[in-house]
Amino acid sequence: MDISRRTTMKLLGSTGVAAGALSLPACGDPLPPKINARIPHVNLICHGMMLFHYPLPKDNSTYPDHLLILIPAPPQSDDGKPQHLIAMSQYRTGYRNQLVSQGRYELVWGNSPTFTRAASSFFPNNGSPVSSGDRVLLYNSNLRLTCRSDFQNPQPSDYVWYSIKVPYPTYVFPYDRFRFPTGHPAYAQMGAAKDFSVNPSTMAGMHVFYYQGVLGQLMLNVIDKYGSSTANPMGPIGPTFDAGGPAHWNIHLYSEPATWVDYVNSKGHIGSFNNIVTYTPPSTGVTGPLDLKPATLSPPMVHDSKWPIDRDLDAEDHMSLAEIYNGPKPANTDADPVECLQGWGT
Repeated sequence: MDISRRTTMKLLGSTGVAAGALSLPACGDPLPPKINARIPHVNLICHGMMLFHYPLPKDNSTYPDHLLILIPAPPQSDDGKPQHLIAMSQYRTGYRNQLVSQGRYELVWGNSPTFTRAASSFFPNNGSPVSSGDRVLLYNSNLRLTCRSDFQNPQPSDYVWYSIKVPYPTYVFPYDRFRFPTGHPAYAQMGAAKDFSVNPSTMAGMHVFYYQGVLGQLMLNVIDKYGSSTANPMGPIGPTFDAGGPAHWNIHLYSEPATWVDYVNSKGHIGSFNNIVTYTPPSTGVTGPLDLKPATLSPPMVHDSKWPIDRDLDAEDHMSLAEIYNGPKPANTDADPVECLQGWGT
């Protein structure tokens, strides 16, 4: 994983400096209203395997204006080696990782306006996200997902290693999108895929949570087993946002292999995702984990129109950790969004 000092300094940058990065909007989602990328904002850039879990209003959740980003235990090689690097940082590559230990966290701002579900342009107030055709959406009004960890006594054997509570963003931009040809679904249409109607025509390999009008300083607080939120020992993420501060700041969240070898030597990335939550299939009545099974591997990438935040991102902001550390993907390697996926669920 040796990289030059010049490359290292470039990769550690946080603010976007170049225009023209590939942006890949989801076909079913309308362009968000009132997006002004010149207003101070934060981009939370999500790379790799995770589930964005959100409550519905009728669920009477204790966190109605937040989502939980659930990150599973890494898949393992035959010799028991973890195959994912998990990190959250203001720097690319996860340098100065804010995830100081396995458990629960909460993203908070000092003086920012309240980010709520009602104010979010991405989620309607009364139901699921706008389009299930452009993402893996685990939504069924009769079924509920349950996280497989209570985080009371975190252990390496837990199915879920991290839960990060984040406010509803102003909008979510899907990037690095892949298309599945008609008649070639991403997942076999059985089990969980059938119960939740998971049959997307496209999938995003990276999502950017966009928070507009940020003020104050961003912190990733640690939540203990009693639910108390305390300051992260790593300190704040990024600068203080005020009248003289930066226009934007990028935060990176990684849950993916750091080398190409870890893609091919894993026992199966999809198994780690399936184990994030349980549900009760109506056909059996027996509660268990998801059972998504890839049906199509290595779908073609789609190149579409641009998003308003493209100037915030340069090429390195789109790169996977394996690309950063090892260079371009080898011809015989699958870095597949179907197995190492980002999903949404209730």
